[in-house]
Amino acid sequence: GSVVLFGLNGNVAAEGTTAAIQAAIDGFKAGTLHVFDVSKFTVTVTETSNTNATVDGEGHLTAYLADVDGDNAGDTDVIHDGYFDESGAGFRSAPYFDIIIDGVTNLNVDFG
Repeated sequence: GSVVLFGLNGNVAAEGTTAAIQAAIDGFKAGTLHVFDVSKFTVTVTETSNTNATVDGEGHLTAYLADVDGDNAGDTDVIHDGYFDESGAGFRSAPYFDIIIDGVTNLNVDFG
């Protein structure tokens, strides 16, 4: 409830936008919708990228050892019930999602 939408410009928003936003809010509150649903994207594991990830045959995350204690080492599997459980289960309140998702341009890469 810390982020609130106070209105929607009906002149530019597509029909059904208000209902879709409300459905998302309801899903987040009910715990049925997750920001990092691992069925919605794929990742590629290489020697330098996503090294703490385990993926299935389609590239979806099945496990990910995240650095939840701040020592720069993957130590805790944070994939639970089909989603990356960032800041959940009492692990850590700081963000630690550092996965490179297939098809997403990463601006934090040295392109030399």
